[in-house]
Amino acid sequence: MKNPIQESRKKLNLTIKELAFVTELAENTIRWNERGDNVEITSKLLSFLSDQGFDKNQLQADYKRFRESKKHQLLKELKAKRA
Repeated sequence: MKNPIQESRKKLNLTIKELAFVTELAENTIRWNERGDNVEITSKLLSFLSDQGFDKNQLQADYKRFRESKKHQLLKELKAKRA
């Protein structure tokens, strides 16, 4: 599953640096959101994407699914290592 934050950024044709600049966030914050490291999408980022026409609720739901998928994959890899 693809991360909705990264997909949204690519649809806007922005680099991580550019997205960080326009949202007034650190580049690492954008990266953390794109990797799914944050439990929820950073509010300033979510507001910006919503202002650009992306559905806020859909982004949040997709981000949650992305994190669950990532968690499932990590647990699967851990299980395989222990077998």
